[in-house]
Formats: sequence, C-alpha cells, structure tokens
Amino acid sequence: MVRLALTLLIALALFAAGKQDLELMELWRAARVVKNFKQPDAKELATAETLLSKMLAPTPDLTLEKSWLALHVLQRSAQLGKDKIWTLQEAQDSRFGRGFLAIRQGEAKPILLQAPHSRSDLHTEDIAFALFAEDKVRAAIWNTASRTQGDLAHAEESYFQAVSRAFAATNPKGIVLQLHGFDKAKRRTKRGQSQEIILSNGSANPPASYSRLAARLAQTLTTAVGVYPHDAKELGATTNTQAKALVALKKPAIQFVHVELSLKQRQRLQSEVKLRQSFISEIWSILGSD
Repeated sequence: MVRLALTLLIALALFAAGKQDLELMELWRAARVVKNFKQPDAKELATAETLLSKMLAPTPDLTLEKSWLALHVLQRSAQLGKDKIWTLQEAQDSRFGRGFLAIRQGEAKPILLQAPHSRSDLHTEDIAFALFAEDKVRAAIWNTASRTQGDLAHAEESYFQAVSRAFAATNPKGIVLQLHGFDKAKRRTKRGQSQEIILSNGSANPPASYSRLAARLAQTLTTAVGVYPHDAKELGATTNTQAKALVALKKPAIQFVHVELSLKQRQRLQSEVKLRQSFISEIWSILGSD
C-alpha cells in the first residue's frame, strides 16, 4: 500500500508539472527483479566505466547500445516530461544485481544520486526516484539486488564504483549524493540517538561546508541534523567504497555526501514534495559552489 501510494504521488506530481510519461518508472520497477547476485569482474567494470564516461561527458556519446549489449546490459531511452532519459538495465537473462541507472540528457545539475540499499533502507529508493524526477539532476543509480545478496556500498567491484569514478572524471565539480536509512534505537550513543539526519563525507575531517549544510538543513527541515564525527561518532561512511574510490581519484572538488536518514525523515521526504525540493536545493546551494 505504501509503494502504491508513492507511485500515485509521483504520478500526480509528474502530471501536475506536465510530465505525464511514466516510462522511466516502469523500466525502473521491472529492473528490480533479480534472482541470483553475481559480482562483475574487473575487466567488465573497466569496460563499463569507459562507456559510462562517454555517456556522462559534457558532449555525450549516446550511441553505445551495441557496446552495452556485449555486457548483457540494455541501453534504453524514456521520456520524463520534456526531458529525455537514458537508462541502463540488465538484460532479462543476465539479471545479476548490477543496478539500474538513469542519465538525464541535456542541461542538468552535476549531481549523481545513489540508493545502494534501497529496499533494506526503507523509502530511499522512492526518495531517490522522486528527487531525480522532480529536479534537474544528471543521473541516479539504484541497487536491484537485496543488500543481503550484495552490499554495493561496501563491495570493492561494482557498477556503483564504475559510475562514481566515471561521474567524477566527467563532472569534476559534481556531487555524489548517497542516501541511507538508520534505526535510532540501534545507535550506541545518546548523541547518535538524538540525530534525525547524519551527514558525512566518509572521512574523519569533513570540510566546514558540511557543518554549514547541517545547520541549514536543520533550520529548513526543522529537525536535528549532525555531522560525523563532530555530532555523532557513528554512521560516518568510513568503510564506504564509493567514498574511498572518489578519494583515490585525487579530485578534491568532487563532493561525496553520505546522508543517513531516520525513518521519520525518510517518511517526510517520501511524502512531501516541498521538503524534497528544500533538501536538494540546500545541498546544491552550499556544496555545489563549495
């Protein structure tokens, strides 16, 4: 019932904005059927990263259907209002949990949305889809296998890694925004339990801009927002492989924003359009120009 309600909410939002074509949602939902998880090898990921770099480049090459098909990945197009969206999803006979990727063609903010634990971190897949549908962000990727099958925020080799590296190479001042959910009752400290949102960049020394962002989000969303490790000593993404991959590229302007959301805040972001708009706008206004 919850997922049906969100589907209707997004459909109404798209309709209200003149965005009536739900092809993207249909492709996204179909791609999530994965029976057997299989981690891609280094050779495949190197090829995928090269192809992704071409698709994410300022002047993209979008004629790569045959190259993707050799990896058993389908490149398709969908319409989202006036925007053309290119998607990558596994072929029917090769669904091993590599994920589902959507890339907006044309003008867009250099933001890559990531939902690596979309089904276990309740509502994060829906929030990511709504943010992508409502805002002009460049790309978004969702896991399609369950977290128990494969944890893509901690796997050393994955399509999340490939797209993160390709995005950073082609959008050197971009933002990789990764959404997670946490259970307040499982926090080990009172400071952790007091937070509704915990921000981090995967290191013990986040830039001062993260504290500014936390203060702005706390005011805009009227909730407790902290930064690891200053306000909470846990959920800092210190073992996150996307964070490590971006650090290894030595591109200091790229921003990795790991956002941990309590269930209450996920429910709010899932259901409130204005809240989502404020959330993404504050992130872009502070970190997009940092």
